[in-house]
Formats: sequence, C-alpha cells, structure tokens
Amino acid sequence: AKEGGTRSGIIVIVDHCQGATKYFMKTNHDAGPAESADRFPPNLKELFAYKLLERIGAGPIVHFPDNSYTTVFVVYIATEEVQGLRVIKELGDEELTDGGFRSIVREKIVQAYLILLLFGLADLNEENFGLSGKHDLSVFDFWVNNINGPDKALTEFLNLEANFGMGCENRYLLLKEANEESRRMIAKESLKQWNISENLVLAERDLQSIKDKFRAHGVEFTKGTEDLHKYISSISDRLKAFESM
Repeated sequence: AKEGGTRSGIIVIVDHCQGATKYFMKTNHDAGPAESADRFPPNLKELFAYKLLERIGAGPIVHFPDNSYTTVFVVYIATEEVQGLRVIKELGDEELTDGGFRSIVREKIVQAYLILLLFGLADLNEENFGLSGKHDLSVFDFWVNNINGPDKALTEFLNLEANFGMGCENRYLLLKEANEESRRMIAKESLKQWNISENLVLAERDLQSIKDKFRAHGVEFTKGTEDLHKYISSISDRLKAFESM
C-alpha cells in the first residue's frame, strides 16, 4: 500500500472463480484526511479522470466501491494492480544509465506531464505514476484542479513551466532532457494513441451508471453533473490546442 501522502490506502485481494485480483484502495480526495473530522461531498471530476485514464490506457482499471452504509461523504477508489509496475520514485540512478531504458522513462515522464496539463491534474509526484511491465504509462494518484485554459496549458507544456508536484525534482531533470521538438513528437504520437475525443464520451458513459448507483444510496456530488460537463469541455478545449501545435 502507499504509505505517504494524505490518501494512504490499503491492499484488497478479491477472490473469484478465475483466481484472485489485487487492488489498492483509498478514499476520494474530498473525504478529508483521516485525522480530521471534516468531510465534503465527493467530486465527480476526480472519478471521471480515473475512468478517462483507464479508457486511454494510461491508468489502471478502476472501481468505486459503495460505502454509503457508513457515510455518504466518502467514496472509495479501488485501482487494480498493474502488472510489473515500476513507480517512478523507485527507479534507481544506476539503471537509468542504460540509454534505452532512460529513453523509455523520459518518454513516459513527458506523457505524464502532458496528461497533467491536458486533464487539469495536480500532485502528480514521483510516487503517483510509473511504468507497467510492458513499459506503458500508469497514472494512479492525483487530484483535479483544472485551472488552466488551453493556451496556458500548451505554453506550460512547450516551455516546461508547470510543476508535477512535490518530490519530483530528480525526475524533472529527465523531462528537461527532452527538448521542445521531442516533446511535440511524443505528444502528437500519444494523442493519436489515446483517442481522447472518443474516450471522453465513453468515460462519461461509464460514469453515468456509477453516479446513478451512488445517488440511489444517498450520495451527492460537489456541483454534480454541471461541473463535470464544464470539466469535460475544458479538456476538449485543451485537446484542440495541443492537436494544433
């Protein structure tokens, strides 16, 4: 389980007829830290971002177990174990001397930086994303701030003006190794691979049944559907800016 941060979680192993599946489970960010009694309605944007990352193949399979019998202010986020996951923070300097592996890691860090800006995420530090055994990017922890417009997001990508979050200083150097032209190429290939426009629609459809289930149990969401639609629209606007570069 993740031991640091305000959203430390637990490992859950689910037995089923095909065997067993391991999940990392934590609460939504608006649930508040464990040592505090403050609780706030969960935000649909956070749940949507997890489903969108799953859809584009840049995040783990995610489920949102119902916790309404205990409280309507806490939603659990359960991400399925990523096979062969290497968390960015755990990569050793010695193995990064391998030019081929260093190039792969650099590309994934550029992709994570792109997602940070495109999806309006924050706190994407070294403990919160990594590489799967197949060397695919996996983003598994973050929070949504969604503060930048399309022009600012693109400028921050091209000029490296944004911040991953606390504790990313060492791997930020790898990001800086990718010059602007290299970052443009990685972004264009990634956007083509992720097919975000279509997956925005599919992720919203995924979330609808989840939202209906929670609301049937008395769970209300911060600003609800209207706020989610604004978030999706802002991603679309930023996507157009990145596709035009």
